[in-house]
Amino acid sequence: LLEWIDKTTEAEDTIRLQQANFLEATLNRPPKLKEGDNLPPLWHWIYFLEAKPESDLGRDAHPKKGDFLPPIHLPRRMWAGGRFTFYNDLVIGEKAKKITAIKKIVEFLSSLRQKVIYGRNFLQKFAPPHL
Repeated sequence: LLEWIDKTTEAEDTIRLQQANFLEATLNRPPKLKEGDNLPPLWHWIYFLEAKPESDLGRDAHPKKGDFLPPIHLPRRMWAGGRFTFYNDLVIGEKAKKITAIKKIVEFLSSLRQKVIYGRNFLQKFAPPHL
């Protein structure tokens, strides 16, 4: 599993107003955000989404293991935590880049089952508009 440490993937997205307005509505807030406003903290989760064909998905509907994540043959995945570094505010209407890196993989046996924990860092920073 050591060869998966420091493996990275990048994604680019435009921080679109419509998605932010959808989240405002979901949270029962009136739509106040506009182009040029800073995206509220942790709202980055509604951006950088991947569209994958069903054939590229695992049984749990996440991307198949073995591409970015190690090919661990255990049936379930669980996000155990992460660290976020925001180099700048994410601004509605601007392009941004997400860099995801695997920083740690821990394998252990519990009394009930085998578990593997992936440690991933998510780094958000602005990308120049010309990307």
